[in-house]
Amino acid sequence: MLAFFRPVIHPKQFQREYHQFWKNPTAVSVPWLGLLFSMLQLSAQVSSQLRSNASQPVLDMDETVANFRHCALECLTLEDYAKADIHLLQGMLTHLEAEYFQSLDPQANFYILTGTIVRVALMINLHRDPRHFSNLSPFEAETRRRLWLCIVHGDILLSFQMGLPSMIPYGQSDTGMPKNLREDDFDEDTKVLPESRPIDGTTNVAFYLAKAPVIELLGRIATHLQDVHVPKEAVHNLDAQLRTARAGVPAYYQVRPIEEALIDPAYVIMRRYAVDQICLTGFCILHRKGMVAARFDEHSIYSRKACIDAAMTMLEYQNVRHHESKPGGRLAGLRGTMLSFTKNDWLLAAMLICLDIHLSTTTATKSTNKSSDLSIWGRDRRDEMLKALETSYYIWKEYSAESAEALKASEALAAMLAKIRPESGIMTKYGGVPGSSSCANGRSESVPDSNMTSCAPLQSSTSRAGLQVPDMFAEPGNIDWDELDRYFISTGTAPATVDNTFGSAEDWLNNDLWTMSQDC
Repeated sequence: MLAFFRPVIHPKQFQREYHQFWKNPTAVSVPWLGLLFSMLQLSAQVSSQLRSNASQPVLDMDETVANFRHCALECLTLEDYAKADIHLLQGMLTHLEAEYFQSLDPQANFYILTGTIVRVALMINLHRDPRHFSNLSPFEAETRRRLWLCIVHGDILLSFQMGLPSMIPYGQSDTGMPKNLREDDFDEDTKVLPESRPIDGTTNVAFYLAKAPVIELLGRIATHLQDVHVPKEAVHNLDAQLRTARAGVPAYYQVRPIEEALIDPAYVIMRRYAVDQICLTGFCILHRKGMVAARFDEHSIYSRKACIDAAMTMLEYQNVRHHESKPGGRLAGLRGTMLSFTKNDWLLAAMLICLDIHLSTTTATKSTNKSSDLSIWGRDRRDEMLKALETSYYIWKEYSAESAEALKASEALAAMLAKIRPESGIMTKYGGVPGSSSCANGRSESVPDSNMTSCAPLQSSTSRAGLQVPDMFAEPGNIDWDELDRYFISTGTAPATVDNTFGSAEDWLNNDLWTMSQDC
């Protein structure tokens, strides 16, 4: 269960406080009660999801979660934030974790809550290293460093997911990294902290230390994309730094084949994918403009290779994680976490591959020979890319009944595939071909095995009026990536320029957003 909690709560300290609470319930602070109810909320949610194959629970878990959530909010909002303490921040972070875990779709209130957490943290000087405050014990100093690390990570990742700037300016904090210690290595009576342990799975903070360098780089890349004036060499510098950070990820947290992780806990496998996916997302957003420009500018060919390689790897991860999340798989029982934390990256990857395939088709006579698939990879990757896209579509389709974001993703992918491969036969109602795609082996519309060859194209039926995407590919060099982020890889709320009355992907894709003027 501890795998689902940020390392901001010392278990033994909390256990002592919990025992004191039952001895004298009126003596505890309201923020501590908020922390308690937030922990109960998250515990109930995790237990409910992991009990998928167990007998019917005695309690109504939805009602239980709702009650704990209500109590947590009551306590956390009663406190005067100007007089905040560590317990309030711990409670707010745990509540945010619970809210994010419960929802399969990102919501704007996560970003707002993160902003409140950041400001409370700044008010109690968490952004300043504890060495500046002589009155802090080693235990308090280490707790503050852990809190700040988790707040910074949450700010960068949630801000990026929302397509909005981070709230903690880069370079305006000197708080050091916490040590990699187990909770029984130190407590309130510790006079001198022991040396850090090796970064592996034996501590709760190791995962956050392992991904810290790559998250920092993702934050800097996101800031770079939002800068008005960007130096030409910035892309190559950030690429080199991200590759260095990726190579420096501790071996324990580097992705390895599933068959080589048979004895590793499921949450460790998930964390390995999470760390590398941060890197891959960074490569995609850093090089996506260069991917388009590579068709006409030989200096951008490296960007096309880096972007497509990263995008294809992400779709491979999506397929592996989906397959392993089924009953009997290494990630069985963690199905919901696939959508909660990584779905935006997979949709970004699919969109970039769709666009690249379209560019390969439409700019063949204009492109330089050096920008061709054969020159870059030594082979034509079109069929490989199409197969990855179709597999991704079926995965989104399978989740569409559980998540509005998954439904939107499946519709968007169907529309894009209808444009680049109209004979694929997997289009939804928006594409005009009935939603059945049976192969010779009798498979229905489900995720095809990644080792199978693609199904034979179905005969097209009469196209119905639906999702049209010619504008998406009309002027790829003028894509407004900022608006694109805000819709497809963020909140699901259409940009202000778009009428999203019915909330579907077709309303947005039918617009001219892809052709808005923005220099590539």
